[in-house]
Amino acid sequence: MSVIKTFGTPEPDPPLEYRLRRPKCFDDGHLNPLCDLNNDDEILDIAAGEVFQIAPFDGGIKLVGNRGNSSAPEIVEGYIGKTYLDKLNNRAVVTYATLPHPRYTLKVIETDAANTKCGEKLLVGKERVVKGSLSEAEREVIEGFGLAQITNDGKQLHFAKSYGSDTTDVEFSLFKVTERINGQPSTKTFLAQKIYRCDPNSILNERVFIESVTILNVDRDMSTKFTPFGTPDDLYKFIGAPYMYSVNNSNQYFKLMDKLAEQFENRALAGFFLSVFNRSCKGKHRKTEPKCKHNAYD
Repeated sequence: MSVIKTFGTPEPDPPLEYRLRRPKCFDDGHLNPLCDLNNDDEILDIAAGEVFQIAPFDGGIKLVGNRGNSSAPEIVEGYIGKTYLDKLNNRAVVTYATLPHPRYTLKVIETDAANTKCGEKLLVGKERVVKGSLSEAEREVIEGFGLAQITNDGKQLHFAKSYGSDTTDVEFSLFKVTERINGQPSTKTFLAQKIYRCDPNSILNERVFIESVTILNVDRDMSTKFTPFGTPDDLYKFIGAPYMYSVNNSNQYFKLMDKLAEQFENRALAGFFLSVFNRSCKGKHRKTEPKCKHNAYD
């Protein structure tokens, strides 16, 4: 029997479909049409941190929990549709506690051989002498994105693509994602192109915002471009670091996870991505600054 643990609710007042129906709402495995889902006596709310055993049920999923203790158990049970439970899992509202955690481990390797600086443009045909020798990660990035021809025994790049602009800085990274399946590790490679916006008024050419991130799945030869989803681009003074997303409350988190999980088709990978490219407002601004309370992800 599987076990789930709850971490919270999607909204302060969750939709009825995300709440557990009590047993009397079901008749021979099907939702009783006479069941009043607005009646609190027929709905079982669950709180963050509760743990439930789950079992298949004709028409949905049966959840059984204990709100008492070992000497005075208080067994509660309710029912939820499998589709809705899957949605909650994808939104990181619940997690399957019987699965290995962490399921994924992440290794990030920064590269610089093909990067630009703020305001630098790399044009087709331009050549660049490599300092030292190319690392394996740099070769994977350059070849994976088709950025340049590697010549002179890896000491020179002849660019095959143009990128960079007067207001941006382009950087590349390599991600090694290892998934544990039945105890056996399986590693996949992802390449990332990050386009930063630079502050034209800064003498240090500070990077203040991430305009986009393109992820290339090397194993599937498929790329996906991620955008800020409307994140305000003027939060740098409240954050102090370049960012693409800024999550400052639970509502922003769940709404953004909805969007990222849909693109990744995987909640755990979406969570990794968010952890890398999110920067929250500093504590003193998080609850008081209106811009940090934005509704960009609604």
